[in-house]
Amino acid sequence: MVSMAGNPVSNADVTFKITKPNGAVSNVNATTASDGTAVYQMRVKRKDPIGLYKAETLATVDAATGSDITQFTVQ
Repeated sequence: MVSMAGNPVSNADVTFKITKPNGAVSNVNATTASDGTAVYQMRVKRKDPIGLYKAETLATVDAATGSDITQFTVQ
């Protein structure tokens, strides 16, 4: 997360929301580091469904928020 001035924002609350192709949802919370990043590594297990996954992030600090959505396919 970066500020409007382009500076990294540390200690922002981040929620990662992963939606599996079967509709199951996994939420993971993190906090940004001094460089403004928060990382979540998801390991796909054999029992996880194949298909399109949706990953959403929401970062919040004070009154500021930022979000992003991406998709990926597991085959």
